[in-house]
Amino acid sequence: VSIAEDKRGQFLGFTMPDIDFDNSVSLERMLQRRMRQVSGLPAYYGYRFSAAHNLSVSIAALHKTGHHVIDLKPVNCRLHPDKMLISILDCDGFSINGGRRKRFHANQFTPEYIAPEANKKKPDELGEEQDLFALAVIIFRLLNNGLHPFQGKLPRGQAGKTIQQMINGNYYSYSSNSQSAASPAKQSIHESFPRELRDLF
Repeated sequence: VSIAEDKRGQFLGFTMPDIDFDNSVSLERMLQRRMRQVSGLPAYYGYRFSAAHNLSVSIAALHKTGHHVIDLKPVNCRLHPDKMLISILDCDGFSINGGRRKRFHANQFTPEYIAPEANKKKPDELGEEQDLFALAVIIFRLLNNGLHPFQGKLPRGQAGKTIQQMINGNYYSYSSNSQSAASPAKQSIHESFPRELRDLF
């Protein structure tokens, strides 16, 4: 909304619009059936597509101006159930395009949403590709009742792995022609997705 300065005109930060927390919920609550019921969110599947679309539009608008979220995850998103619109929180962690070839880098990201190509990289080295990976994970979870796309069953005898280790090891088992050593979780409904959507994931 405006720039905040001290009495000497030194920059302090920005004033930003308030998010209506009373009439919004964490996007995390839209992911699983039980959480939707407890939170009074609609069960109709189309609403999750609307939320996915609106989050995608928001991310695209940020990218158009040269900004990146980097630490994109459901708990950093507030869902406004009346129109399935999304507000993004923790903007102080964004990678900001400062113009004139200046960038204010991000300083954090969260396991389970870190792209495999970002393995062993720092948040300040990442950009749009990281956002797109995290966005795809969130959309997959929205459409598959909260299931993470890298949750799966490992072959017998293999030690358990964290989801981030599964991401880094390319254990994605939900494509139509999966070559992964892992197999899909039993509760997954990915086979009901249109072929085009499965190919996009």
